[in-house]
Amino acid sequence: MNNEIFDKIEVIQEACRNEDGERIAVPLLKRIQSIDGELYAYVDDFLNEFGGKLDENIKVHIEEKFLMVN
Repeated sequence: MNNEIFDKIEVIQEACRNEDGERIAVPLLKRIQSIDGELYAYVDDFLNEFGGKLDENIKVHIEEKFLMVN
């Protein structure tokens, strides 16, 4: 990944879904921490639903969602 992603776990999970709500990726979390009662995580990478390497186009799409939110 180009940029380290740090966000709420709910935001990370939502970014891994397509417009129909189907999961398109699984986040590989590096570290989880609680801040003011909310769970945040650093994302190390994203995997496909079978635990394999995620298609680069999907990964770019997910990373762009984070740039729009933040």
